[in-house]
Amino acid sequence: MKFAILILILGAAGFGVTRLVGAGAAGAGSDDFQTTYYASGQIESKFEYENGKREGTAERWHANGKIMAEGRYQDGRMEGAWQFWNADGTSDKARTGTYKAGERVLEVEAGSDVARGE
Repeated sequence: MKFAILILILGAAGFGVTRLVGAGAAGAGSDDFQTTYYASGQIESKFEYENGKREGTAERWHANGKIMAEGRYQDGRMEGAWQFWNADGTSDKARTGTYKAGERVLEVEAGSDVARGE
């Protein structure tokens, strides 16, 4: 009962909730994914994990439900093509690009406007 009250208090204070789900036991080297939620219940992020590191697909959303980011992690760092959007759904060109070992190495081409209507 005390745990349920604590969750309600944390939710009312605006803290998000995290749920870990995996194919095997935690810490056993299994493939897992993590989903976090805003206090409103809206999904905040989804990340794949392998051996305790982010590995694979990643998605984040703004509190209004619009997509914020899509990309992949390799060895715990952003890798390859990443797309970012602002809360209004327009492309965030300052962050979108190609990443290598967590650093942006190639910016999105000028004039391209990637939009995602969700």
